[in-house]
Amino acid sequence: MRLVHWALVAVGSFLFLTGIQLTGIINLGLPDIGYSLHVAAGLVFLGVAATFVYAVWINHDYKWFNLRRLPFSAWYNTREMLGWLRVRPPVTEPILYDANNHEYVEKLVPSVIVVWWGYIFLGAVLAVTGLADAFPSTFGFIYVLTNPIGEALTGVGGLSFVLAIHRLAALLLLLTVTSHAYAAFVFKLLRSIVTGDRDEPVLPSA
Repeated sequence: MRLVHWALVAVGSFLFLTGIQLTGIINLGLPDIGYSLHVAAGLVFLGVAATFVYAVWINHDYKWFNLRRLPFSAWYNTREMLGWLRVRPPVTEPILYDANNHEYVEKLVPSVIVVWWGYIFLGAVLAVTGLADAFPSTFGFIYVLTNPIGEALTGVGGLSFVLAIHRLAALLLLLTVTSHAYAAFVFKLLRSIVTGDRDEPVLPSA
């Protein structure tokens, strides 16, 4: 899990850098084949992301990301942000292990559930629009679906609208990653994602 997590960070960072240069906003000095590198990194990222989902599945951790937990996650996320802003008291450590039954009562910070599904949604949008841009002949049906929406909302369809969606999703993903990293720092999870070791609270009955 840790290996795949940091692989996502590495490939995702490269995707961000090549994407920034492709917008023309800033020249990072990357090779002239930056577009090809961006597409190749995107395909690699899809493979690594699929591996991460598979790892979650075989470890049976999917139950912690259940869609039914989204309302609780949204509530916790709100309390978390209010705590960061010092509007309300900071939230307490949510992770708890039951040593008697050898199972977790809560295995993750609940706000991560919202982040998880945000990653999946934004990742899907980026993948679909990116593939439509890179392989327009194969994924031409995407333009059939997006053109009416783009023309109705902005008067523009085709590649221009698809790229606009792609860049908006990339920006939202960057904001999501930033908040995720900040939460990892606040809840002192950085050591665990690096070394795999963390002192976790245990039920008092243990």
